[in-house]
Amino acid sequence: MKLYSKFDTSHELFKSLLELIKSTNPLLKHKSLKRLSFIIFSAEKDHFNSYYQELLSPIMSGLRDAIHSDLVIEYFTLLRVIFLKFSTLNDPSKDAAKNLQMLWPHILFKLYRIYDEFSAPDIIQEGFKLLNVIEHLSLEDSKLLQWAFVIDCNLLHNR
Repeated sequence: MKLYSKFDTSHELFKSLLELIKSTNPLLKHKSLKRLSFIIFSAEKDHFNSYYQELLSPIMSGLRDAIHSDLVIEYFTLLRVIFLKFSTLNDPSKDAAKNLQMLWPHILFKLYRIYDEFSAPDIIQEGFKLLNVIEHLSLEDSKLLQWAFVIDCNLLHNR
């Protein structure tokens, strides 16, 4: 935590990166997403909970509009980090869990598209990593939708 506090004591870096991911320049957006993921991951759990609402809007629009494979990969990485570092997502009584419901259609849409269009292997791998994190967290909403992506081996064996 000492190293982290040396370069961000006032959340200014986080706020500036949050603004940069709204950029139209794909290279700037890519670097900003990568840095934002690192900052959230390196901080203590729930350190950036107060910014969850501000994160949702650019993530939703980015997932919807991202056409570059590098951007899709970075959005999936950021989502994995958010799922791991924001514990309020697991609590249905919290606002963050309710806001996650707004994010599900965008995540599902992007996952369906990358698997349906036979995208590059690195994008498919990132999609699997995201599904793996979601599956292990056992989020309430994901249990309803897991049938679309997770195959029960027992069903295949009984055929």
